[in-house]
Amino acid sequence: MALCLAISLIACQDFVPYDQLVRYKWWYRYGYMSSTGHCFDIGAATRDSIQEFEKRQRKFAEDHSIPFDQIDFLSNRDLLQAFDVKCSQEGVAGNGALMRLVPVPIFFFRCPTVALEYSGISGTITHGDKKVYDACCYYGALIVAALHGATKEKLLSKTFYQDHFEWFGDRKLHPEVMTIARGSYQKLGGYADGIRGKGYIINALEAALWAFWSDEDSFEKGVLNAVNLGDDTDTTAAIYGQLAGAYYGYKKLPTKWIDPRASWFDPHEMKCEKSWLISMQGVKLLLYWIRQTGHPYFIRQSVQRAKYAQLEILQMIRPIMETIRNILRNQILYNSGFAHEWIELHPKPIQRPSAICYSCQRPIQQYRNFWIVSDSLHEFRDQCERCSCDPKQHVQVDYQLGFDMVNRENHQSDELAT
Repeated sequence: MALCLAISLIACQDFVPYDQLVRYKWWYRYGYMSSTGHCFDIGAATRDSIQEFEKRQRKFAEDHSIPFDQIDFLSNRDLLQAFDVKCSQEGVAGNGALMRLVPVPIFFFRCPTVALEYSGISGTITHGDKKVYDACCYYGALIVAALHGATKEKLLSKTFYQDHFEWFGDRKLHPEVMTIARGSYQKLGGYADGIRGKGYIINALEAALWAFWSDEDSFEKGVLNAVNLGDDTDTTAAIYGQLAGAYYGYKKLPTKWIDPRASWFDPHEMKCEKSWLISMQGVKLLLYWIRQTGHPYFIRQSVQRAKYAQLEILQMIRPIMETIRNILRNQILYNSGFAHEWIELHPKPIQRPSAICYSCQRPIQQYRNFWIVSDSLHEFRDQCERCSCDPKQHVQVDYQLGFDMVNRENHQSDELAT
């Protein structure tokens, strides 16, 4: 779920709760962003919220005459604002909201007040209790402070909340969260003194902070401390890892845990991941293209307006986003009983001056339950030779994405779109 949240922030370049819920749904239904290719160990509150989201999607699609196969891809701001994304209710206070939090404070760390507000909202779309909002805000604040270089002493200070009161927008924390902020976790006995890594968000927050407080400046020791509390061990350790990772950094991770030679998968399990591995062939081609052509992006204010710059940047990251989409398509094909079929991506360099027009309708090709948008290149020199749209709606490109449908059984390869 943390990966779903991170990808949403990157893809949208904004905090869009609707898009986050869509990706959580994909994880739940299709194993999107799962390390094993399928959803496992989903909490009851998260599952209930996703199912409620699906019900609201169906109703929203009917009310606004939106084809249901397009409802996951809403981009109209008015429609996004009209959709009620709070799919939980008061009293739901599980730790699932906290364990996925870290992409939000990382993404917005340069603006602490925004980071904290969005941290709170990110939790309440699936866990609706007020204390969830405040727990996520408080933990988000600690992560932001760590990224700004705060010492461990300051992070664990019993006056951290008061010292950063303006970050919270003058908001008073829920009494149970405030008790933790005042140092309730600072107990030498740990488990013997009542620290518990349970599914309740208050217990989970206290346990993760105890692990950080007692880790003796060792990420490995902190993780083991969190796990050895028992109960919801993986979640407690995941929550600890967010703050500890922000504070210690990548270089202090135990090398034996990040050794690429370490095998985390059963060989038999790998047989179920064919479609993902096939898609990686396309990834390699795209990464090769990016390495060959990648360059820093600068907005020259006298030449490019912000909107045009946004279109240009979107086009630059499109190979990566299309690769992610294609991995999902192939996983769905595999899970739907079409293991002998897959969709391949083929980036093709082009020599003639060409552009994609974001005003013109581009051809759409359907295969199975997927809709694939063709590039539909326009020749473009001083102006477009194909349409009369605003030149600022044209983004010049030097590659074209092609899609082929490959059938392993009959050894056929058919072009879907270019």
